[in-house]
Amino acid sequence: MAPTPTRTGADDDGSDTNTDDDDADLSRDEAAGTLTVRLHHFTNRTSDEAARYLAEQLSAPKTEYPGTKLGVVYRLVSD
Repeated sequence: MAPTPTRTGADDDGSDTNTDDDDADLSRDEAAGTLTVRLHHFTNRTSDEAARYLAEQLSAPKTEYPGTKLGVVYRLVSD
């Protein structure tokens, strides 16, 4: 039987150690009609690049936040 793979970047309690305590900032811009989710940086460039790609994909459909007319936009803090 093959050994069970373990999660990398996780503490013994199963929590992810790849991000800070505050993983994202939210800001609402009524004039622009947007709710921006700014993701904080991860511990390595590869994770940042993956998060940037995911943010672009999540922002592409122009999704409105439920109960508002605000379009949700995802970005990394540095972008």
